[in-house]
Amino acid sequence: MDNDNPNGSPRVRGYNIINGKLRQASDGETFESRNPAWLEDCLGEFPQSTREDVHDALDAARKAFDNWSSTPAPTRGQIIGNMGRLLMDYKDDIVKLETREIGKTLKESSGDSMVRQSTQSYRTKNCSPTVDHWGFVE
Repeated sequence: MDNDNPNGSPRVRGYNIINGKLRQASDGETFESRNPAWLEDCLGEFPQSTREDVHDALDAARKAFDNWSSTPAPTRGQIIGNMGRLLMDYKDDIVKLETREIGKTLKESSGDSMVRQSTQSYRTKNCSPTVDHWGFVE
């Protein structure tokens, strides 16, 4: 997409990820996400998902569940730990994007963001996920 934002911030093109594939909305409809604190700042264009798209995503998730649930807990923990490392690596970028999307200050976004909570959990567990007696990663 064009980088025509007045502040030079990037615009992205979003996709649905369904069954491991990037997809636009089935009817091609999109919407723009804008910074509510600066309406000229467009974060990007995203699919306006249809009911069919949502059902496709739910069907794919149901089908993937059996495979995921049969994956050994330590392997699942390793995958989740890898996600925590990625969140740590890109924390600052994600907080900046969240700030643009929600219109909060950087301090507010970094203080109560999903990224902060996730990275804190990652640090607390020291990347050594434990599995409770039900097989869930703690």
